[in-house]
Amino acid sequence: MKRESIQKINLNKQVLLQDQFLKSKPFNQYVSTDLMNARAASALLLICIASLILLPAASADPGIGDWQHNVDLEAGQSAEYTWTIYNPDDTSYALDVVSTVSGNDSHITTAVNGNPHQILKSKDSADITVTLHTDRATPTQTATLSVSFILTDMASGSETIIDKDVVVNITSLISSTGNNILIWENNLPAPFNTAIWTFIFTILIWIGISAAIIIIVDPILKYVFGKSKLQVISKIYKLVKKPLFLTLIAYALVNSLTILSVSMDTIFKINDILTVLFIIFYAWVSYRVYNDVIIDFARKLASKTENELDDALVPFMHTLGSILIPLVAFVIILNYFNMSFTAILAGLGIGSIVIGLAAQDTFNSIFAGIQIMIDRPFTVGDRIILSTGEVCDVEKIGIRSTRAYSPVNNEMVVIPNVLLCSNKVTNMSRPDGHRAISVEVGVSYGTDPEKVEKILIDIAKHHPDVVNNNPAQAPYTRLSAFDDSAITFALWAYVDNFTKEGRVRSELRESINQKFNEEGIEIPFPQTVVTFANSPVQSKNDKQSDLNSL
Repeated sequence: MKRESIQKINLNKQVLLQDQFLKSKPFNQYVSTDLMNARAASALLLICIASLILLPAASADPGIGDWQHNVDLEAGQSAEYTWTIYNPDDTSYALDVVSTVSGNDSHITTAVNGNPHQILKSKDSADITVTLHTDRATPTQTATLSVSFILTDMASGSETIIDKDVVVNITSLISSTGNNILIWENNLPAPFNTAIWTFIFTILIWIGISAAIIIIVDPILKYVFGKSKLQVISKIYKLVKKPLFLTLIAYALVNSLTILSVSMDTIFKINDILTVLFIIFYAWVSYRVYNDVIIDFARKLASKTENELDDALVPFMHTLGSILIPLVAFVIILNYFNMSFTAILAGLGIGSIVIGLAAQDTFNSIFAGIQIMIDRPFTVGDRIILSTGEVCDVEKIGIRSTRAYSPVNNEMVVIPNVLLCSNKVTNMSRPDGHRAISVEVGVSYGTDPEKVEKILIDIAKHHPDVVNNNPAQAPYTRLSAFDDSAITFALWAYVDNFTKEGRVRSELRESINQKFNEEGIEIPFPQTVVTFANSPVQSKNDKQSDLNSL
């Protein structure tokens, strides 16, 4: 159904100059002497003669052109009419403008634009614009717009009224079908020739047309789409088939109400209700098409690729569509009732600012999520170390946050993507999943360092989970410190999988302890030797013997 539209018709009419004004000043004040040649003088003379013929007799009262104009309008449109009034007199006039429309139709309104009460000074002019508005329920008719210009001489108090009329032919948006069944006049015998029976027969015919479409056209379309290689078209047809059928029935119902002589207001109210319901209904159908066709196709396509960006973007697209489709439907409903969505947003004012600030972190995390998916510093299954020191296994990379499992605490950790982009993250799975570990052990003073290092290297090389086939990651030892009670050695080795780090470190310690016991190498416990000031000075061998006795 067509909504109200605004069609402004500007009809600017020039003031009919009074002959007194023409006589009040010589023509040479208005025409340049350079143009006063024979041709210009002849043209000017013709203009003056035509003006004297067309203009009424000289008068000191302000004048308005005596004109009449017929205008054709469609219901829901508006028209503007502009008159220019000129005061050639030496006195001022109080001008009042009153506009009326013939008949008593509440669907037609008129108003004077600007100030309808003003002072028209001597040798001054004023533009008077009157707007005639018809709403969408205006029936077909011919209306007359009457405009009265009431001029009151401010010196003498005399009043002059000048009336102007405009004939407006208005065409209704919905024309009555009369007592017709579709395009045929109902000539059935009584009582079947009444309006109610005409309405019933019309609705039954529309239902029959719809049923024929379902019985005849639907199998044909199913066959055509079934043969098509694009199953997407078949899915879309199944989703929109019923909505199209209901739309046809609703259209038939609204257009058949004129048979019952239902008022235009009632018809348009029913039309408004049906329109809003169908906008909501088609929004739901659009969501079904978006979810069952587009998102489903995107999921299948993403499952065939190794890129994780599309795997995360598909849920984001689904959520975005779930928000945008109802929002678009809401905007369409507002536009249908001539309401501005922008004005509503502006009316929210501070609320919009608060919502924007509240959503700032969310949007930052979304953009950070996209950045993670493009840069790919880690993938699902990688073990990472967060800036807080937590060790986690990446379970899912979302558009707003990343979910990771903490094997140490057996808990799921949800991390906003903006934190992952702004802080240090260590990926233990890159580049090859190997993990360097170190084991420190102390031996007593006097132990042969070369023997200790050989034993440590031999233990590491014989462990099945230690990397030995890569010279760059081969085990090695270092004498790391001379402590108070022992000489400390460090064994460094690479584990072939970071998940074995803790177990391999423990097994290396067990093997070192066992091997040292077999070789008679002592792992001393912390001890302190105290020497008194008056005691005899001991030799180095005596000190060592005392230590061994402990």
